[in-house]
Amino acid sequence: MRYWLFLIFVSWLQFSYAQKVDKELGNPQRQETPSDSLTIANIRLECHKKTRDYVILRELRLKKGEKIATADLEKILSRENSKIFNTDLFVTSEILPAVVGKDSIDLVISVLEKWYFYPIPIFELGDRNFNEWWNQHNRDLSRLNYGLRFRQQNFRGRNEDLRFVVQFGFTQQFGVEYKIPYIDRNRTTGLSVKMTYSDNNNVAFKTQNNRLEFLKKDQPLRRSFNANISLSKRSHYYNQNHFSLEYQRTTIDDSIAELNPSYLGNYATLLQYIGLQYTFERDLRNAAGYPLTGLLMRISASQKGLGIFGNLNKFELKGVYAHFLRIPKTRFYASSSFRFQMSFPENVPYVEMRGFGYGEYFIRGYELNVIDAQRFALWKNTLKFELFNSVLNFKKIIPLEQFSTVPLAVYLKLYADCGYTHNSLAEANGNTYANGFINGHGFGLDIVTYYNMAWRFEYSFNRQGQHGLVFGMKADF
Repeated sequence: MRYWLFLIFVSWLQFSYAQKVDKELGNPQRQETPSDSLTIANIRLECHKKTRDYVILRELRLKKGEKIATADLEKILSRENSKIFNTDLFVTSEILPAVVGKDSIDLVISVLEKWYFYPIPIFELGDRNFNEWWNQHNRDLSRLNYGLRFRQQNFRGRNEDLRFVVQFGFTQQFGVEYKIPYIDRNRTTGLSVKMTYSDNNNVAFKTQNNRLEFLKKDQPLRRSFNANISLSKRSHYYNQNHFSLEYQRTTIDDSIAELNPSYLGNYATLLQYIGLQYTFERDLRNAAGYPLTGLLMRISASQKGLGIFGNLNKFELKGVYAHFLRIPKTRFYASSSFRFQMSFPENVPYVEMRGFGYGEYFIRGYELNVIDAQRFALWKNTLKFELFNSVLNFKKIIPLEQFSTVPLAVYLKLYADCGYTHNSLAEANGNTYANGFINGHGFGLDIVTYYNMAWRFEYSFNRQGQHGLVFGMKADF
């Protein structure tokens, strides 16, 4: 009963404020008499050396000569600053009003630019999460990935992004990606091109008893090549439309097809297709990496297989709605999110069937499990208390300002998740968690720092009576 009361309480907090918050963010200004408003005399940019002015100004709804309701000034500037910070170009950003007349102000935008070119060492797990590696694979170091990612962020000061990856270890991978946020005069249309090759000699070939089963050899068991080109259309400050075209080619060793004939479908050792996808996203979060206020809505539809190669025909629809808020006059924050996914037809290759346990689709308390499904729904709720939130300065130790300024926040939390899955092919392999309702709950501690990186320490309980300490490195909404 306490579990359900918690779910109902957090969701009531969220959705009772949803309409109000969306209205304020989308239409922040209200009619005021002249004495109750301030006129923006000028907008000044400070502390940026590489970033072009228009990249920052593009994010602002406010313009020179516009009036702002005095009572709404702090709220509006906070909203505008969130949009600048969410460009992911700055360590910190701030918008401050400077009085220049009786009823007029300048807006002073001060940013601390990130270090934009750097090789990023790769030393990470090849498994789905830390807990699977630690508990099921006995901290096996051969399951680590290592290498380098080379990234030139904010290329030419235009918020372009150029990336290369050279990776070895559990998964050998080579890739290149180039993103251009604006290719038109109105700066609303972007272009992205990406190509990736990868191979593995240790492959999860099926799900047995709600966990992945692996096969390992001294030669590559799976090879994949993906090429993707996508266009993005920014129809509003908060709205994005994405259109993508991809080519995917996957080959596997005969031994995987023998162990799991449905891995690529009907004993096949080759799967290739051309796919199309459309995604609409409305993002009003204050910080995309670790949101505390605002909302996110995303829905996408994709078709994998256009009849050219003939060995895959899969339509998929999925979506997410998440709401985040601060409980007024307290240090408590609440969040609630709902996700769903459905695909047709039901009989698709194993490699194309993904449910709970991958990426953002997980229920806390089931980190060690995989629940494959053709259709699922997921509801997650969290209540947080802010213990600490500050910006630390280590200039005496670290001379580079980009690295000496370190934001740090710590939150205590309670959470409760639940979900439902449907998989018409699950029973044959003892995957008893599918085709039913599951739930998990617990308590934990989040540490959020540089570039909104989050470390999650959680103690979870699930419906099967299992419990334990888990560790994560991304936001859990």
